This record gives sequence, structure tokens and C-alpha cells, in this order.
Amino acid sequence: MVVNGISSSFIMATSSIPHAVVIGDVYRVDTGAYATVEDAVAAVYTNRGTNMFTKPATILVAISDYTAAVNIGTNLGALMPTASNPLIIRGESDKEIVLSGGFDARGIDHLRLIDVRLHRVAGDCARFEGITGAALGSCIANRAVIFTNCPDAVVIGNTFDFISSGAELQILDCTNALLRNNILLNSGSSSGWSYSGPAPDSGWNCYWPTNGAVPTETNSISADPLFDMATYAYAPASNSPAIQTGSPVSGFNTAYRGVLRNGIRPCIGAWEY
Repeated sequence: MVVNGISSSFIMATSSIPHAVVIGDVYRVDTGAYATVEDAVAAVYTNRGTNMFTKPATILVAISDYTAAVNIGTNLGALMPTASNPLIIRGESDKEIVLSGGFDARGIDHLRLIDVRLHRVAGDCARFEGITGAALGSCIANRAVIFTNCPDAVVIGNTFDFISSGAELQILDCTNALLRNNILLNSGSSSGWSYSGPAPDSGWNCYWPTNGAVPTETNSISADPLFDMATYAYAPASNSPAIQTGSPVSGFNTAYRGVLRNGIRPCIGAWEY
């Protein structure tokens, strides 16, 4: 593993709660070697070039309030992550990492954004365009998240709060898209997500409030997810119907703040109870 260019055996949170071990080469975004996500992606390119990835590369964001806009463009499209060895951008374990400037990525296949809070006052939270295997996992978002022309896109274990913004998760012309284990809080007149083109494979999601636009899905629920907002934002209360009612998805075994998921019956939403 490489952390800011230095070899290391692993990175693991020290909390007594089981947390994820970050695998592959790690590039830590803080006030040190990599001050921005773009700096870290450029370093991945310097180290990997146009060679197909033989292990994952993880950009570990350690700045709690990351206010700069993240823009990962096609100028780095020569990077060659794979489905089994992706390029991962994630929040540091046991911290709340907030990306408040927006996230825009295009042209790098098998790019995953996981374990961050996407919170904006205005504008879209995140956009993925032209990325095979684009993934959003264990994130919390308050405004629109949009996937456009992203074959095999996956949206796994997120919490979307669109009640105030009236925004939606949008899956636009994405073949073989997969939606699992998401909480979608909607404005009361939509389901919280929409699509154009091929219909995504969706199930094991939680919708609230219920309304006529909420789809009928395998093992999904229409019920108040019952958050314990006094403890952590959007964390489930002990009687939440989202607890252990999801379905495991291979390769997505960590929840918000890096906590390991239940491997048999994970929670729906970003948090694991």
C-alpha cells in the first residue's frame, strides 16, 4: 500500500466498532502531500499511467469540511481501473467527511464515490457522466445525484433526503443500472428517483413519505425510516424498519464512516446499525 507515496501495510480505524481496512494504494487528501482530490487523482495517474489496474487505488479524503468543487475530467480518462480493481474516492473511517462544493466526474471507468456526505445549499450534489461501472455507496445526499450514460452504474446503500429540495436521483440512459438498499426521502409527489432509457434493477429500498409515484419493488418498504437525528444525522433509531432489511451486494461491504456492513442482512441506507 502507498500512503502519500510511502509504503504501509494497512489503514484501519482504531474505534472498537469494526471498520473497513482500506486496500490497494492509498492517497490521503489532507493538508499534506495531496491538498485536493484532483491532486491525488493526478498522482494515481503518475504512478499507474495507462496500465490496467492490478489492485485498487483509494483516495482517502480526510478533510472534514471539503468545500472545493471536485472535478475529475476526461483529461485523466487514460486511467484504467477495472471492475475488480476500481478507483475509489472515500471518506476517512470514523469521520464525517462533507463534500459541499459538488462532485463532477466523467471519463474514468469503475470510479466509486463512497462514505461521504454530499451536502449543498444549491446545485446538484454529484454528477457521473460516461463512466462504465460508476458507483455511489454509503453516502448521504440532500440534492440531485445524476448518472448519465453510465453502463453498469450501481447505487448501493445511500440515504437521499430530497424532502426540502424536491430533487431526485436521476439514472439517465444507463444500461444494467442497479439500485439497492437506498433510503429515498421524497417531496411527497415523487419516488425520489427517476430514469430514462433502460429501467434499472431496483429493490430493497425504503421510500418515505409514501405516494402514488413510489414503485412496487422486490422487498422494498414504504415507511418512515425513523432516524435518531439527535445522535448522528440520518442514523437509524433502534426501531427503524431499515435495520437489517437490505440485501448484500458484493464489493460494497462498508457503511457510512467506514463501519463494516452485516454480510447477510445489511441495513438500508447509509448507516449500519
